[in-house]
Amino acid sequence: MKVYFTGDFGKGDKNMQEGRLLDIKSVFRCNGHEWLVPAIYCFEEGISVDICKRIPIKEVKEFFEKWPRTERIGLTMEQQNERRAADPFGGHFKFDLHINGKKVKGEGWSGTSWYGTDDGKENEDAGEILEVYELDRDSAWSFYRARFFRPEGVEEIKTLDMTITAYADTVPCGCRFITAVGCAPFDVEFTHPVTQDKRCLHILSCTHASMDNQQIKWEPGKERDCFIYPEKYCKLEYREVTPEASAGAVTVRDCTRSDTPIRKETSESDCSVAVNIIGGARGMSVLTDSDVKTACSAMHFEEQQQVEWYVSAEVVPFKPKRVRLL
Repeated sequence: MKVYFTGDFGKGDKNMQEGRLLDIKSVFRCNGHEWLVPAIYCFEEGISVDICKRIPIKEVKEFFEKWPRTERIGLTMEQQNERRAADPFGGHFKFDLHINGKKVKGEGWSGTSWYGTDDGKENEDAGEILEVYELDRDSAWSFYRARFFRPEGVEEIKTLDMTITAYADTVPCGCRFITAVGCAPFDVEFTHPVTQDKRCLHILSCTHASMDNQQIKWEPGKERDCFIYPEKYCKLEYREVTPEASAGAVTVRDCTRSDTPIRKETSESDCSVAVNIIGGARGMSVLTDSDVKTACSAMHFEEQQQVEWYVSAEVVPFKPKRVRLL
């Protein structure tokens, strides 16, 4: 297997020098899975670390039974967040490297997966990694190649440590509620999806609002002249009533998607670039100077009299894991 400092698995700048292999075989556990660092590649520019995460086939089958590959299109934002958080092949983390005790600058990482199935969807790059590192083909695997620049003045690598730090996942709590414009304050109770803590939101108000074209995120070009955009939305104000022992931020988002912009009567050449509207199904959540939070609904052409919302929690799946590689 030829490894270059740039490029994804199976790719790279062939004009650059191939990496010098350091065969290390470091094995550890993180977030309930077995991880393996089978090799490190040294270059003039820096270091690449190959990282493999073993995933039991049972876990993969259970995931795809609930979330079939063919049904990704059409999922609501709530379902997408739930699926993303449950995906055993997800890569919601970063890799840091310390050489001789000093943290070095990362160049990025690339990844690929081996699903451990016979459905004809396995890829050649993953198959080559399995063969080179003599990995179990009866398991599923996630593969990562993390690249780091070599620090100046370091000629000899005495110690090498890597840290895996997880990013927060947005995990739906299974709680939905409806607000009508002008409604009186009320409480919404829900359960945190991980800690199982009982939580409560105190809904303060739901009002009509609108945004003008200055609040639309434009890409360069003439596309802003090609569409009519929805500008009306509802603004929700609420306060989280949380026990002191509870942790993790909570967000409230609209269950529906924004209306699609309407194309004006104009030439195709003037409308070649797509645009995004701030807000939409993802919603916006703003923390003001007080403990009152604001959530914005999806955008519509006509004013909505009520909105259905769903509650999510920001969950960090595991604490940073630091391992000695060399």
